[in-house]
Amino acid sequence: MFQTIGVCGTGNMGRAIVKGLVAAHAIAADHIYLYNIHKEKAEALAKETGAVVVDTPEELARQSQGLIMAVKPNIMESALEAVRESLPADSVLISIAAGISLEKLAFYTGPETKIVRVMPNTPAMVGEGMASVSPNVN
Repeated sequence: MFQTIGVCGTGNMGRAIVKGLVAAHAIAADHIYLYNIHKEKAEALAKETGAVVVDTPEELARQSQGLIMAVKPNIMESALEAVRESLPADSVLISIAAGISLEKLAFYTGPETKIVRVMPNTPAMVGEGMASVSPNVN
């Protein structure tokens, strides 16, 4: 299990994941780090859950053993570019963006990156969902 988890993107799915982790006591809330380009969204979720807001995607990556990329597919490339250089070698990148393959994620982050692609469904937003999980070879 991860000691720290970062969540890049605190929209509907990012929010649902954080709330689920906290509710399940899967990780201490203050070991969950949040970043959103709209800081007020991250701050609202932090206030609700006890998670910690960081100021930059680079800081988020540095703090995270597991980094969940909960951003829309059309901004995934720029989000990955923002975290790529700061992602520790032993961390795991977790993408929930539909339509972005493991190969494409590795193209943006590097061939040695440990990547897991997760496809949650919308009932996850009310704590009743399920997900398909696909790791890369790393």
